[in-house]
Formats: sequence, structure tokens, C-alpha cells
Amino acid sequence: MDISRIILSDPNSIRVEEGGRSVGFFCKALPAKVDSHVLSQLKGAAERYAGKNVRLCLHSDPESTFHTMIVLDRKGTYYPPHKHEQKGECWHLIEGSMAVFVFDEAGNIIDVERLDPDGVFMYRIEVGMYHTVVALSETIVYHESKLGPFLGQGDSIVPSWAPEGTNRMEAERFMAFLREKLEAAG
Repeated sequence: MDISRIILSDPNSIRVEEGGRSVGFFCKALPAKVDSHVLSQLKGAAERYAGKNVRLCLHSDPESTFHTMIVLDRKGTYYPPHKHEQKGECWHLIEGSMAVFVFDEAGNIIDVERLDPDGVFMYRIEVGMYHTVVALSETIVYHESKLGPFLGQGDSIVPSWAPEGTNRMEAERFMAFLREKLEAAG
């Protein structure tokens, strides 16, 4: 018996939440393993939910005390720079290429790193650091981990210097600015 096998279409072991910014597939029980078959299922789900990222949550619900997720995201998705008052965060890139930007309180970029599977593939920030991620390839797949629970709107603090994302053109200009800074950093 393979109790750790994940089948995204199995309602006995996976609960789906479609209402948020991303589609979440929550594992109802552990252990759980992630292999190339699971990544294929996640890519299929991303096609069905065009326009949204999809995430496999290896925790049972947003109230869990530790969150570990496999996220599939697309180029052009905007995440406003934000910080978490009580959470650090870690990304481990599996496929594609992405950048992580870290900002000071005034909005100055204090670190930027390009992640790809053949170079720097993992990056961690401490509690209270403003940050954002930007997909550089058409799709990216990464492992994200941080403390839970997810607190909804109160979970992330977006600074006044960052576009909130409600104005698409403003968000696209900000992402273009970030890509320019990434290129200048080498």
C-alpha cells in the first residue's frame, strides 16, 4: 500500500479550495510524497485553472501551524512586496527561473537573487523582511515553506511604496522596474 501517494483528483485524500488568488489542493493526511507524477498532475490542474496559480499544500488547511507547498506560477503574475510580522519564508526552485527581491522599509532593493535549478536554487528570508518573487520563465514550480496559520488579509503587510496590484498597468511597470534592477545586478 502506498499511503503517501498524491492523486489530486482523489476527494478522499485531497481537498480543493478554488476561491482564493490561487487554487489550493490540500492534503488531508500525511505522509505525502512529491514526485514527477505529482508535478504532472499540478501542471494539468494549472491548465484547467488558466489565469491562476495552483499550489499543492502538504498541510491539511490554512490554520495549520506549518505550511509547505509546491507552487506552480506563471510569468506576469504580480505579488505586491510585503512582509510578515511573525514569519520568515523559504523558496526552493524546482523548475523554471525566478527572482526574489528583498527591500528595506523605504522600498530600496537590498538584495536580489535569480533562482534556477542549476545555480542558486534556494533562498530564505527572515521575519519582517519586505519581499516579492517574480517568475522569469513562462512557468515556475517551487517549494515554499513558512509558519502558519494563514491569517488572510492580516497575514501580509503591503507598504505604501508598493503598488497593491489593483491597477494592472501600475503593477506591470513595477515588475518591469524590478526586471531592470535584476539585469543591472548581473
